[in-house]
Amino acid sequence: MTLRSSETILPARTAALEGWWARFLASRLAVVAVVGLGAVLRLYGMGAKSLWHDEGWTFFFAQTNLAYQLVTPTNAPPLYHALLHFWLKLGQGAVMLRLPSALFGIASVWVAYLIGRQIAGQRLGLVTGLLIAVAPMLIWYSQEARYYSLLFLLSALSFYFYLRLFDASARRPWLGYFVVTLLCMYTHYYSFLILLVENLDFFLGWRRHRRRWKRWLLIQVGLGVFYLPWLLFFLGQARAAAGGEVFYPRPNWMELGYSFLTFLAGPVRPLPGALLLPLFAGVGLLGVWHARRVEAPLRLILLLLILPVGLAFLVSLRVPIYHSKHLIAVSLACYLLLALGITLPRDRRLAVLLGLVTLLPIVASLIVYYRLPSRQDWRGIARLIEAQGQPGDAIFFDGQVGHLPFGFYYDGPLDQYGFYGSLSRNWKPLAASASPPESPFWADYGKISYFADTSRSLSDGWWRRPEDASQGYGRVWLMLFYERWSLEQHEAALGTTCEPITGQDFGEVSVYLCPLRGG
Repeated sequence: MTLRSSETILPARTAALEGWWARFLASRLAVVAVVGLGAVLRLYGMGAKSLWHDEGWTFFFAQTNLAYQLVTPTNAPPLYHALLHFWLKLGQGAVMLRLPSALFGIASVWVAYLIGRQIAGQRLGLVTGLLIAVAPMLIWYSQEARYYSLLFLLSALSFYFYLRLFDASARRPWLGYFVVTLLCMYTHYYSFLILLVENLDFFLGWRRHRRRWKRWLLIQVGLGVFYLPWLLFFLGQARAAAGGEVFYPRPNWMELGYSFLTFLAGPVRPLPGALLLPLFAGVGLLGVWHARRVEAPLRLILLLLILPVGLAFLVSLRVPIYHSKHLIAVSLACYLLLALGITLPRDRRLAVLLGLVTLLPIVASLIVYYRLPSRQDWRGIARLIEAQGQPGDAIFFDGQVGHLPFGFYYDGPLDQYGFYGSLSRNWKPLAASASPPESPFWADYGKISYFADTSRSLSDGWWRRPEDASQGYGRVWLMLFYERWSLEQHEAALGTTCEPITGQDFGEVSVYLCPLRGG
């Protein structure tokens, strides 16, 4: 028998291990593993947190009929709510309400892999997909019943098909680009920034693209024609924003750095931005250098990174519309640069080290996210009032549409009132026993019914003034969030002193119990 030395055995085992690892990375199993990780992280704990204010509005609006959705524009085009309208016929729990966002997020991991592979092969595709799979901001909005996850998916698909337009082996990329870009335009107005990036890149690369300009122009005209049905609503909302109907404060220059940190590490971070921003910037600069070496579309990536943020910021100096979540598509460019930086070194150990340095703060932020309590615990408030509410109590909401997420959970008989005056339509409350009006726009939510009263212009105020609505009641449950009135103003209007409910954290909502008539 011949004995082999350890010097012979170890290199052989190392070579076998490296060969197995290379085969795994080149296989479809690696892609399935990355997408599977993204799915687990998006589905885990999806129903743990209570719905909050915006999700309550999503649920209410998606339940209305399609004609109502089309004639009553919200702050976004109608695609997401129309899709959710049909989806909710399968069930109306919190998980069902949020599940489409999770599915869009899972699909985004696969699309990110395709983009990376299109740019520089399988390795970059897997690293890009992995970064998108664990991205805290993308997981956050994949677990929220809003349109941001769909916006990211369609923006990424538009970006992918745009890259394919210049690939001679691609089959029908023009049709794919047209369809997904149009759907993106019908999802959110910030999709126009993505379209602007692609058009600017096309004309900056005129020498390369000049043979395709006729087809490109035809596609742009087609997008405009198919968007005409919604254009009047868009112009109306743009005038409203210019006239002051906005929800966000004017941004400052610090907001730019905060936005890029949010794209990469999420809205909540255990490590200070002064440490994270140089770290991500350093890896990103390595990505810029690598992009030049592998002939990646660096100009397109940098345009996507800079132009939407810069333009939205400049517009917001006059009309405040800037918010990081609307710019969610920009995070794709951030993660592409990080992926390029991680895959730059030829030395595998250095590449692994760069990957760990990049991933650790991202994973730490993700752990913090999963441990966060509900932003607004309407589920807890509903359970509290169901347990402790008494006949003769009333419920007051001092905050826009707070009754919507509350009504999602509340199944009690108490009357509800509230402040309502910040929407583009005026709403008229009806008694629970009232018959629905003869209107195709009828919508019923919980214990309060409303219909769009288009005969009156917008007017702020209580549905009923507190002092009027409180007549005949023994106690009032008062919920303050995004307050119109201070607690002192409410107490003066009700003629009583309100006691805070303690012992339970309701997030952004403060709950008070106000006895009336000595009750």
